[in-house]
Amino acid sequence: MNTIEGGNRIRKLGVLSIALLIFITNCTQLKTTSEMSKKLHALFEEDWEWRLKDSPELATYIGDIRYNDRLRDLSFEAVERRKAHEREMLMRIKQIKRSRLSGQDAISYDLFFRNRQIAVEGQQYPNEWMPISQLEGPQIDFQVLAGLMPFNHVKDYENYIARLEAFPKYVDQVIDLMRRGIEMKWAQPAVPLRSVPAQIESQITDDAFQNPLYRVFDKFSPEISESERSRLKTTAQKSITESIVPAFKRLDAFVKEIYLPACRREIAASALPNGKAYYEYSVRFATTTSLSPQEIHRIGLEEVKRIHQEMETIIHQVKFIGSFQDFVVFLHSDPRFYYTKPEDLLMNYRDIAKRADAELPRLFAELPRTPYGIIEIPAHLHVRDMRI
Repeated sequence: MNTIEGGNRIRKLGVLSIALLIFITNCTQLKTTSEMSKKLHALFEEDWEWRLKDSPELATYIGDIRYNDRLRDLSFEAVERRKAHEREMLMRIKQIKRSRLSGQDAISYDLFFRNRQIAVEGQQYPNEWMPISQLEGPQIDFQVLAGLMPFNHVKDYENYIARLEAFPKYVDQVIDLMRRGIEMKWAQPAVPLRSVPAQIESQITDDAFQNPLYRVFDKFSPEISESERSRLKTTAQKSITESIVPAFKRLDAFVKEIYLPACRREIAASALPNGKAYYEYSVRFATTTSLSPQEIHRIGLEEVKRIHQEMETIIHQVKFIGSFQDFVVFLHSDPRFYYTKPEDLLMNYRDIAKRADAELPRLFAELPRTPYGIIEIPAHLHVRDMRI
């Protein structure tokens, strides 16, 4: 073998050695990536299952019926357990090497990390001490929950009755949180809560059969026997009379006599302890950006200006005679822009939802499997007198 041939052979062996080294390295990296991916998905699954069990209402909302006989624990101890869970999840997601993930896993990692990080950051602001408002609270949430529960089998009705009987403890925990909020100066502004007493009062009835929470027993699935229907109705009547109504009476008295008088007169979040920082945090939480409240406000003003200009163009196109303010009054007062029948309004919203459904695949690669629908808000839950 001459020198040239020997040199070529050495070079070939060298190239093969490098190729083999690259192959081994890539295999190792692929194995590491696969292990990181499995670890990531295991963490997601563990966290998700914990959240469904911790928040039975959430499970009901997504169609998981395993916890339909329970309500969320709102005790001080449970609140602290949730905060500890968020801290643990943040710690554990940090232990997974993001650099070993790719594609959807990398995106999912970033979303999970961001959600846990901002949740932990928010633990210094005790939102849990303000569990009631004109848009949420026991006077609204339970009624909404009832509308989402399935009622096909006897067990479904028994689950609902179990929740009726758990309601007093739930209300007492809400009251305890509000008491703590009063003590720590973390209470809602009084003005927007003006409609809350009426919302509560609408569910305090002398006749259990006239209570809004009894309506699910007005109609049964054909497979439920008459004897079972009679038993369920009797049990529900007892639960509403002995559990629901007394609980709402306690909540009603507390809100009117203690909470509302203690609520702050100021609307702005800056009136809360460390309120300026809390508002800045809330902006980051809601917008998923690092923009300041002032920057968000400036964007809002620019959008208002843009919309105003578009409206001016429309005013010109339709040859409306009058000022911009005259046009606004026209839009708010002319009958042609309003539905005269509630059922027509409801049907129009359903039409909008169906038209939106056809466009969603253009914007999202994956869509939720759980169906949704547009339903009427019960009259007794309407937000009243919200002008300030």
